[in-house]
Amino acid sequence: MKPLGILALAAAAALAVPRPSLAQATPPEDQSGFNISVGGGLTVPVSDFDDAARMGWHGLAGLGFTSANSTVGFRGDFFYGRNEVDGTSRDFELVGGLGNLIVNLGQPARVRPYVILGAGWIHTKVKDVTNGEGDITAAGGLGAKIPLGTDANLFLEGRYVNVFSDGPDLRFIPITLGVQFFTR
Repeated sequence: MKPLGILALAAAAALAVPRPSLAQATPPEDQSGFNISVGGGLTVPVSDFDDAARMGWHGLAGLGFTSANSTVGFRGDFFYGRNEVDGTSRDFELVGGLGNLIVNLGQPARVRPYVILGAGWIHTKVKDVTNGEGDITAAGGLGAKIPLGTDANLFLEGRYVNVFSDGPDLRFIPITLGVQFFTR
């Protein structure tokens, strides 16, 4: 039998084996302990920031903790993002950190929604033009996580972030897709 035929036969056999679908899989009852999160996505400027910047991107790295059988967890995030200044080739640069309270809604399930509330500090500047300034920041939003086995989650979240400044506040909505890994 030719190699392509063997590959086709193996693929057909693998597809024919019964297995539970993601919708039927049992969700993990307890994802607790320390966790590490990484993610990224779109940064949508709103309010006055929308007048000055285009949609951008961001990355996020976090360390968190959830106690056993608790609906409440904590996560500290490092945030880095860029939005192009309208009409130029320069970028707004957003760098900072947030401490977040995460409240899981409902029982563990295939998709588990949560509320995220945070406060911290974000430094904003026009890259290579200004020194910028760091300001107190508040954020709140909603997310959902999908368990990837017992030690990881895929998460999608959107937050409304307000950076309080001396001039107009800088407001944006980061939409983040990421993975959360639990240490055991």
